[in-house]
Amino acid sequence: MSRKNNIGKIFWYGLENLTTIAFGLLSVVLVARLFGPESLGKLSYIQAISALTVFITVLGLDHIIVKDLARQPSNTKYISTIFITQLLAWVTQCAIIYTIIWHMGDGHVETDVFVIFCWISISVYFSRATVIKLYFQSVNLPKNIGMSALSSRLIALMYLFYALYLKLPYEYVIAFIPLQAAFQFLFLFYEYKKTQKIELHFDFNILKKVLKEAKPLLIAGAIYPLFIQADIVLITSMMTEADAGIYSAAGKVIMQFAFVGTIITMAFYLPLVKKVDEKSEDLDYFFSGLIKILFVLGLFSAIFVGIFADDIVKLLFGDDFIDAAPILKILIWKVVVIYLAAVFSRMLILMNLAKFELIKSIVAASFSLSMNYLLIPMYGLYSAAIVSVLSFFIADLFFYAVFKKTRHIFTMAMRAILGVFIAPIQTYKNINYVLASKN
Repeated sequence: MSRKNNIGKIFWYGLENLTTIAFGLLSVVLVARLFGPESLGKLSYIQAISALTVFITVLGLDHIIVKDLARQPSNTKYISTIFITQLLAWVTQCAIIYTIIWHMGDGHVETDVFVIFCWISISVYFSRATVIKLYFQSVNLPKNIGMSALSSRLIALMYLFYALYLKLPYEYVIAFIPLQAAFQFLFLFYEYKKTQKIELHFDFNILKKVLKEAKPLLIAGAIYPLFIQADIVLITSMMTEADAGIYSAAGKVIMQFAFVGTIITMAFYLPLVKKVDEKSEDLDYFFSGLIKILFVLGLFSAIFVGIFADDIVKLLFGDDFIDAAPILKILIWKVVVIYLAAVFSRMLILMNLAKFELIKSIVAASFSLSMNYLLIPMYGLYSAAIVSVLSFFIADLFFYAVFKKTRHIFTMAMRAILGVFIAPIQTYKNINYVLASKN
């Protein structure tokens, strides 16, 4: 029964994230095919700036919120305090993004860029600044998340096709992105009201406590996007918007795969929390099995996309973007560690080692920024892709070997990865043990 229950949770988490993939790719493909690389470059530029500043809204709280609500899901005062705090933080982020765009445009913001800024900002709020979705993750009710995602995206698609029928400019066509995020929030809020009271409280003591715990994660959140988005920003400034469009096309395909690690980790998050809190004897065996699941999925994803990269690019973006295929073949290897990072980062939180998120972000961002700045002018897009892959391996795998307190994670990871190749039967048993675990 536990096995079927866990597979069911994976399905519902998967439904939400699979629709995210379809939705994300659709927005990219539409802009790319109908409006060309330059338009995609503008969209990617605004999204990159938004990603670089989203730490202001998130405040490093995501993992902490899930952890706290997994232990106290009915703490309405906690939920309300976080909700109000992130709303105010989001307003601040919007002001900062607009200032950056205005400054980069020499005191002028083009109309289409301003409209895109509005849509992306709204999308950020309803997808990142509300605690409701994290509540359903914490209590492990992915069905609500999956159904809200499916329903909201169907509504957004209706708008999309209507906008295309009316032949609206692309900056209004992509309004379906914030529309989806807003409707998903409303659906989740409706479900939340069925189980929890809606009370507006603001407790400074709660805020002080969570921000103190989140401080290293907040700073890490400010630094971490630098090695994720720095390549796009630097390519735009050093090369052309068309080059940024080509590179971001490959990058956006990669990021659609990132959901897999989150799905697997969240499906088994509650038993992981319990095993850590109770210092269970089977914690290492359970953790090892989880690592093996994530590594196997990451390896197969990388091999599959590497083989069919040319076909994927042609199918999604057309012949104008064929130069993105070799970039995609390089970038896809990031998913191997992106999947693993989903569980590693949460283990750091559960082990009260959040400060290492900050340290690894500083190291990886420093490497990414310096190497991209030196190599992009000489070697172009290929160097940016290679640096991006190396940055992820440094941040989400090799970093853990440096410090004594995190070395156990690295050792477990390497043993689990080697075990996949040298002990396949034991790997199968280990994975099956995780799948059969009780929530």
